[in-house]
Amino acid sequence: MNVMTRSGLLFVSLVILLFLMINSKNVFSADIYTHTSDPGSIKSIVIEGKIVNGDYNKFIKQVKENKGDVLSVYIFSPGGNFSEAIKIGRAIRKLDLNTTIPSQDDDGRPACQIMKSDKFRNFLPVPNNEKNCICASSCFFIFIGGVSRGGSHVIVHRPYFDRSDFGKLSENEAKKEFEKLETIASEYMMEMGVPKHIQDEILGTPSEKAIVLDEKTVKTYFHGFIPYRHEWLQSKCGEEKDDENVRDCYIAVNEERRHTAYNKFFVK
Repeated sequence: MNVMTRSGLLFVSLVILLFLMINSKNVFSADIYTHTSDPGSIKSIVIEGKIVNGDYNKFIKQVKENKGDVLSVYIFSPGGNFSEAIKIGRAIRKLDLNTTIPSQDDDGRPACQIMKSDKFRNFLPVPNNEKNCICASSCFFIFIGGVSRGGSHVIVHRPYFDRSDFGKLSENEAKKEFEKLETIASEYMMEMGVPKHIQDEILGTPSEKAIVLDEKTVKTYFHGFIPYRHEWLQSKCGEEKDDENVRDCYIAVNEERRHTAYNKFFVK
């Protein structure tokens, strides 16, 4: 996989990674809240900040409070707890929600400016802290849970254990635990439809050498509806285009799917 669209992307990713490492101890848990668009009253859940233990429950609380009237999840996060991230990602898929991360500017950097433009002001959520205009590490594992995905800037590397704890294990114990972690990550990515060559690239990338997935890769494999949903919707509603009847069909079908998924998730 060609992970670079420009020679400067590697430098950008390393600068961002250094910033994250320096500030990791000063980052609090994610701020998880509901954003309601104006006009339109479309509800989205925003996950902003570092992912830590307990954020899955905070996310589910927001979903439940909105009674199934949530359309998307916006993620502005430098990463964090891998296990918590895949729990949130699986919930997003089961709840039939969309996901959105920052876009990529002409210099290969994460960009949230379009969300602040006059055209989208008060309609699209933006990070409260501009430093959180990023999707890195465990953020990727949340992002791929969406049934439809938007945005194009994501920094990836293989998951890893807290170094202070992992370093206390014997070499044999560390090997077994790391193999378990890689298996969990691989199975999750397979479940979410991540192509094998991209899985290998991510699992082969050490955390200190994080890479920016190039925009073409993101837009080919992680943009718009997941493959089966895309083909099913086109068969059911017609080809996506600027046609009011087709657009209304897409909206109606997806809204029905979300409410059905919500009831199935919470009504046992």
